[in-house]
Amino acid sequence: MAQSWLGSLIYRSYSLLREITIRFLSWAKAATIFPDARNLVLDVRADIKYPQNIRMGAHVIIGADCQIGAMASVEISDHVRMSRGVTIETASLEISGTLPYSHKAKPIIIGKGVWLGAHVIVLGGVTIGEGAVIGAGAIVTRDVSPHSIVVGASTRQWAKITSDASR
Repeated sequence: MAQSWLGSLIYRSYSLLREITIRFLSWAKAATIFPDARNLVLDVRADIKYPQNIRMGAHVIIGADCQIGAMASVEISDHVRMSRGVTIETASLEISGTLPYSHKAKPIIIGKGVWLGAHVIVLGGVTIGEGAVIGAGAIVTRDVSPHSIVVGASTRQWAKITSDASR
């Protein structure tokens, strides 16, 4: 009985210490990479390349295992949420030329209040309009209208978000 209680206490203490460590490291990483961003939540396991090309809004949440590759500019507006495993990549290979293939980068703009579901991929040259919701696993290769819900690999529009006033 005493052994069970002690084991439980040790496990809870370890879990709490681990959570505090992850939260501190996440805060420190966010403050180091984006010192001007207000209320940024950047998971310590997120991978940010070329942060100097990223303009970060306020109250942004970037989840675990997210990757942002910003060879070109990336604008992330206020109140954007990126779920686990989101990839934002401005660059791709120009395969129409001869070897070795060269990188070609295009900017990405993510509007205010956008929610990117788990494992969404956003490719260069895309603008995602304000208030849009991108379903888990979607691959965004073209612009998304404001207040749209898009799902699937082809990011077809599934629905339009309407305000209570227009219902």
